Amino acid sequence: MKKFWEYIKEYKIRFSFLAGVIVLFVLLICLRNIETFSEFWTRTIGRGYQTVVGFVTSLFPWSIFEFLIIAAIVYGVSWIIIFVIKTKREGFRKSSTKIVNLVLVVFSIITLYVGTAGMAYHRKPLQLSLRDTSQISSEQYYDISVWASHKLNECAAQLEFDSNGSVKMPYSRSQLYDVMRKEYAKIEGDYLTKFTAKPKQLFLFGWLYTELNISGVSFLPSGESNYNQNIPNIDIPFVIAHEIAHTKGVMNETEANNLAMYVCINSDDPYFRYSALANAYDSLEPMAMTSNDDDKMRQFYSVVDDRVWNDFKYSNDFWSKHTFFKDVSDWFNNLYLKIFGNQTTDAYVDQIDDDIIIVDDEPTFVLNTLSPYQQIVADYWLKENGH
Repeated sequence: MKKFWEYIKEYKIRFSFLAGVIVLFVLLICLRNIETFSEFWTRTIGRGYQTVVGFVTSLFPWSIFEFLIIAAIVYGVSWIIIFVIKTKREGFRKSSTKIVNLVLVVFSIITLYVGTAGMAYHRKPLQLSLRDTSQISSEQYYDISVWASHKLNECAAQLEFDSNGSVKMPYSRSQLYDVMRKEYAKIEGDYLTKFTAKPKQLFLFGWLYTELNISGVSFLPSGESNYNQNIPNIDIPFVIAHEIAHTKGVMNETEANNLAMYVCINSDDPYFRYSALANAYDSLEPMAMTSNDDDKMRQFYSVVDDRVWNDFKYSNDFWSKHTFFKDVSDWFNNLYLKIFGNQTTDAYVDQIDDDIIIVDDEPTFVLNTLSPYQQIVADYWLKENGH
């Protein structure tokens, strides 16, 4: 025991830093579940950090996050080599300081992540500025689904498609960021961080994220939103809007999706609206099914033109070729969301609240309530129709 305290005294500076980091980590973990505290922290400490660090990292054209991954790998390998060599030369007591250093680095990174991203998972829920969709009757759901499908066609008519059927990117990457920044600037209120981080392409690890079926990743310690440039163009505006939402303090995956849908569907840009309506199409189908009429359903499916169907097919074919690591990726992502956000990967999917009831002895499909995407589409319909 005496030798132990002598060891602690000899390296007291390292242990003091480590103890401080551990105490801060424990405090943040305990306090993050208090909604008012998480909200206060996100709006003050988190927002200030994101504005400063996000501004600095936005000055660089490449992803700092990717270089941090490489730095972590290099540090891990070099740590093992140096630790083994030092242990053989000087004994375990001398080399054990490397363990303290490693634990300090790891805990510092985790604590920083909890302080930037982890707290924001538990803040007050995001409230989008939607019109009162309760004024819409269930008899209008079918008409809205058909109307939205026509809107999807209108957007497609203003865009170009390549020989594979994929929509062409109408902008350079910097122009895409400028449009996205302007769209986010339209959102009123103080819930979101005003600064919009510049989205970065995953040049070094895009291939890996493709195999993992990951479209984008935000890393708040570096204040960055990153997207996989290899994904189909039909998804890029929606994915970028989702990742930017995280850097603006919306870490909840469902809320980030809803915000991305809201931003893109209300954009003046046809490419952004096209991406939003395409991602909402699976939610339009249940709205059409409330007609409980086979002829109307055939009419609904016939509305979308061939250009859009070909783009859907291209996207489906693309992801079907990259499924080898999908289950592993889903497992880790699910674990991460459970630990930090009390969510699962189901949060990425619009949750449809439907049911089959018996009316006049006939099974009838109904929507109990509109899903988040359906509400946003209904809000868009109300806006376009002068409500």
